[in-house]
Formats: sequence, structure tokens, C-alpha cells
Amino acid sequence: MAGAVLAWQTVGGWDRLSTTDYGRTLVVKLLVLAVVLVIAQGSKSWVARRLDFAVVLRGDAATVRPFVHSVAAETALVIVVLAAASLLVTASPGR
Repeated sequence: MAGAVLAWQTVGGWDRLSTTDYGRTLVVKLLVLAVVLVIAQGSKSWVARRLDFAVVLRGDAATVRPFVHSVAAETALVIVVLAAASLLVTASPGR
């Protein structure tokens, strides 16, 4: 919550979310973070259903491969969120 308040104080208004580089970067970061959270929730329930099956098959490559792809996709999206956060630290708020 404190991050949202700080972001609002830094941006200064709704119009600045689309008119400044800082605002656009903030929106991208928040959208990608929301996607990561949705995918993580789906992945959690998917893994809970499929993990027992993978264990029964003793780690067959075809069974484990979807888990690897899921973790790789989530990791890539989190790297995008971290990159956006690092850009926000160095960006001028545009006031």
C-alpha cells in the first residue's frame, strides 16, 4: 500500500500515467506484475493437480517438461517486473 501511495505522489495525477515516461513505465510494471500474479495462481493449482501424476511416472521427461516451461515463463515475467522497477528508480517523474 505504501508503494501505491508513493507512486501516486510521484506521478501526480491520472493524466501523467500516459503522458510521462515514468507513468508509462509504472503502468507496464503494474500490468506485468498483475499477469505474473494471475499466472502464479493458475500455476499453483495446475501443479497441485499434476504433481502427483508426475511423481507416479517417476519424472518422465514428457511429464516434467510442462513444469519446466511454467517456471521459465514465470521467471521471465518476474525479470521484466524487476527491469521496470529498476527503470522507475532511475527515471525522472516528469513533473
